[in-house]
Amino acid sequence: MANDRVRLEWREQPILNYRLRGYDERVSEDSHSEKDTFGNGSHSVTDGYWHRFTPDLGAKSLGTYMEPMVVHYNARTGEVRRVEGELKANEV
Repeated sequence: MANDRVRLEWREQPILNYRLRGYDERVSEDSHSEKDTFGNGSHSVTDGYWHRFTPDLGAKSLGTYMEPMVVHYNARTGEVRRVEGELKANEV
């Protein structure tokens, strides 16, 4: 890209200590109805179950550290631009 430049920036990042405080569990049945071969009745057939576990995380800040990051910017405007596949600060 025209006017594309890179520079090294130092960004402050948190040091976090995560702890599992608990979790939420949900189980849902996945089923469908089938008509009986004889008669007008129908019955439910279980295809399986969906399990969802959602953690309840707590985070305690232990401090910060400086992280080097190479960023792309427009030489004319100075605007920092995100490159495809590049992580934003604090993304893991």
